[in-house]
Amino acid sequence: MRGVTVRGRRVLLRCTPAVPPILPHEKARGFLLKGRLILRLGLFSDARSAWLRLGSAAAILAVAVLLLASTPSAADAAGPATLGRTGWEVARPYSPVQTAAFPNHGNIGFYSYIPGAVPAENDASWSECGPGNSLCPNADTIGMSQPSRLGGIYACLASADFTFFQSLVSIPEGTTISQFSVNMSGADDGARVAIYNSANPGGFTFAGSYIYLGGSQSTTDLSTAMVAGEVNRVVITQMDDCATGNNLQFAQISLNGTVVPPAPPLPTQTLSILGGNGTPGSVDASTDWSDDVVAWDAGISTTGAWHFTGDSNPVWEPAYLVGGHPWGLVPGTNSWVNCGPTNASAECGNAAGTVVAFRVRFTIPSGSVNPNITFWINSDNAGTYYINGTQVTDRLVGGPGKGATPLPPSAPGVPGVRTAALQSALQAGQNEMLVVVEDWGGLAGFNFRADLTVQGNEPPVIVPPTPADTTPPDVTPEVTGTLGDNDWYVSDVQVSWTVTDAESDVTSTEGCDATTVTVDTASVTFTCTATSGGGTASGSVTLKRDATAPVVTVTGVSDGATYGVGGVPAAGCETSDGLSGVASEAVLSVSGGPVGTVTVECAGAEDLAGNTAATTSAAYLAAYDFCGFKQPLLSPVQVFKIGSTVPVKFCLADASGASIGTATAQVYANGVLQGTARYDASAGQYIFNLRTKGMPAGPLTISVLLDDGMTHSIGVALR
Repeated sequence: MRGVTVRGRRVLLRCTPAVPPILPHEKARGFLLKGRLILRLGLFSDARSAWLRLGSAAAILAVAVLLLASTPSAADAAGPATLGRTGWEVARPYSPVQTAAFPNHGNIGFYSYIPGAVPAENDASWSECGPGNSLCPNADTIGMSQPSRLGGIYACLASADFTFFQSLVSIPEGTTISQFSVNMSGADDGARVAIYNSANPGGFTFAGSYIYLGGSQSTTDLSTAMVAGEVNRVVITQMDDCATGNNLQFAQISLNGTVVPPAPPLPTQTLSILGGNGTPGSVDASTDWSDDVVAWDAGISTTGAWHFTGDSNPVWEPAYLVGGHPWGLVPGTNSWVNCGPTNASAECGNAAGTVVAFRVRFTIPSGSVNPNITFWINSDNAGTYYINGTQVTDRLVGGPGKGATPLPPSAPGVPGVRTAALQSALQAGQNEMLVVVEDWGGLAGFNFRADLTVQGNEPPVIVPPTPADTTPPDVTPEVTGTLGDNDWYVSDVQVSWTVTDAESDVTSTEGCDATTVTVDTASVTFTCTATSGGGTASGSVTLKRDATAPVVTVTGVSDGATYGVGGVPAAGCETSDGLSGVASEAVLSVSGGPVGTVTVECAGAEDLAGNTAATTSAAYLAAYDFCGFKQPLLSPVQVFKIGSTVPVKFCLADASGASIGTATAQVYANGVLQGTARYDASAGQYIFNLRTKGMPAGPLTISVLLDDGMTHSIGVALR
C-alpha cells in the first residue's frame, strides 16, 4: 500500500510493481473509503475484480490527479451500498475433452484439462439464466438438468465437459465476513468454486472449493477469500465426467449463514414520443419522411392494403411542425407533423392521392424486459401505423367527429388499435415506427403520442433522424417450397431476399431479385449483395431440388403377353432414381392366376428426397397349350344327323408339353352351354358327348371355354 498527497489530501493506492501500463481499453475507477481515496483499474472484461497496478510513483501520482480532477459517482464514492448479488449467468464455450483416467467422479485432476481460460466477467459467451435458457432456467438457483454430451469416444472417468456459472456479489464496506459458502445439490459429477476480487485477481481456490458426486455438495468456508467494500465475482466450474447426465440443479450463496438476496427489481423506464411538439415551422426532432417507401395496392379506399416497395434508395427528408389542426391534438402535443413546412407545401403536395411515410426510430437498451407501448392517434386523412414492419393499427380514417377525439391508449376492444401486435412487435435494440399517411387534399400529416415503458437500468431513447450508419445491411434469404427429406426440395423453390438497414438507406443491391428453381438440381447457390452507408454485406443460400419420383419397373414378365401354364417367367421389381438416390425399393404384389389373367404390381418406392413413385403394373395371360380337337370333329367339315350324339374330344398341355387334366372346360353349342367336359386319363384327353336332339339343321359351332379364359371353337353341320 502506497500513499501520496494530492491537493492536501492523502491518497492510498494498492500497487504491484513491473506490470504493463494502462491500455486504451482499460478504465480507472476510484471511491472513498473511510475518508481515503482508493483507486481501481479494471479491464472491461473484468472491471470489478482487478486493482490498479502501477510500477512507478509518477504513474501513481498521474492517476490520482486524474481522478481528483473529476467528480466520482455516488456508487464509486461509497462502493456497494447494499448486500446483494446478480442472478446466475452461464457460459459453455468449450467442447468435451478426453482426459487421463481418474478413479472417482469429480476428481480434482479433471480440472487441469479445461481447454482454455475461465471466461472473463464480460466475455461474450455468458448468457443470463432464467426462463428460456435451457442450460439454467432458474436465475436464482440455476436448475441445470441436461443430457450428457459425453459418449462415443468420451469414456466414463476418462473425459470431461465443463460448464461455467457466475454471480457478482456486492458486499458493503465494513461488513464482517465470518462465513461464506456456495451451497449446492444435484451436482453431477463435480464442481469447483473460485472467488475473484481485488485480493484474488487470478481466482481463489483451495481443497474446500471442490465438491464431488456422492459427497457433501457445499463448499467449506470461503470467507478468508472475500473482500468487503467491493464486488466479489463467484464462478462455479461444473464438470461432467460420465455420460449419465449433466446436472447442477441447485446453487445458492450464503454469507454469515444467510442466503445472499438477489438484486432488486429493475426500475421502470419511460419514453414518451410526441408527434409533434415544438415550435411551428421547425423541424421535428424525431421524425423524417419519404414518398419512396410505399405504394397503395388497390387505390385509396377503406379496404385497400399497403405494399412496401423495398425501394433500394429511398430519400428521407426532414419532417416539419405545422401547428394546430381542426381535428384536435392528442395529450402532451401542441402541433401536427407534416412532410413540408406548410399545409400546402410543394414538397409533399396537396392534391388527392398523396401518400407519405413518416418514420420515428427509438432504441430499447439491451437487457430491458417487459416492453409496453400505448398509443393516441390522429391522421389526416387516413393513417396506418406499423412497428418494425408489423401493422399495429387498422387503417384509421380521420375527419370531423373522427380525428377530433383521439383514440384512448391501446385499451382492449378499442377499434383500430391492434393491442397484441403493439407489444409483440417491440424488440431490444433499434425499433422503427412507420406511419403511412394518405392525403386527400391539404395536410398530409399526423399527430400522435406513444408512451413506451420498459424495465431496465437504462431508458429507451429516440434515435435522431438520418443517423450515421456503422454497419452494413442485413441480408436474409427467404426460401419457399415443399421441403422433403434430407434437405431436398420436392417442388418449385422460390428464393427471395429481405434487405434491411435500420441506420441508413440501402443504396444498391445485386443478385437480390426473386428467383424460382423449376428444374431438378443437386446444388445451386444464390447470393444477394447489398450496400448502405455502413458498407456492403452479402447473404447466400444453397439448395437442392428433386421433384421427380423414382422409376419403378416390372421385370420378368411383359404387359399383355401370353405364357404357357408352367412356363411363366418370375416377376420382379426394379427401382432407380437419377438424382437423390433410392431410399426404399418397390415391393411386388401378385393377384389372379395361377391360370388365366395375372396382374403384378410394383409399389412403395421412395427416393431420398421423399418422392414416392406411382404404382406400375403389368398383366399377362397364363394359358394352356390347346392341342386341338380330335376326330370325329376334324375337317373337312363333318356332318352329323340330328338327334345323334357327337363326341367332342380335345387335349391340353403345359409349357413343357406335359398333359394337363385339371382344367375346367365348358362346352357350348352355338353359344348355348351344354355342360363340362371330363378328363379321360387313360386317353390323355378331354371328352364331352354332345347331344344334338332338338337342334335345328344347318351349321353348328362347337366351342370350349377353358378356365384360363381362352375359347376354342370348331364348325360342323347337322342334317
